[in-house]
Amino acid sequence: MTCPARACDSACLDALMRSARRARGWGSWLRLVVPDPGVRKMVRLVALDEVMPVHASVTGAIAAAREAAMVGGRL
Repeated sequence: MTCPARACDSACLDALMRSARRARGWGSWLRLVVPDPGVRKMVRLVALDEVMPVHASVTGAIAAAREAAMVGGRL
């Protein structure tokens, strides 16, 4: 799923955090793509990048997931 949002409030951050935890509970992973540098900075400030991998592009997220799968890491 993609969303062209240029901002994310506390409800959005909470929903992302809960979704990442739920995915982990199901044995899966959630990757977040945030093309906007300002929003990526906010994601880092609230430590959401410690809950799920954050990427600047879909291509980067896919490449990282493939690399992780090859080394037996998390998707």
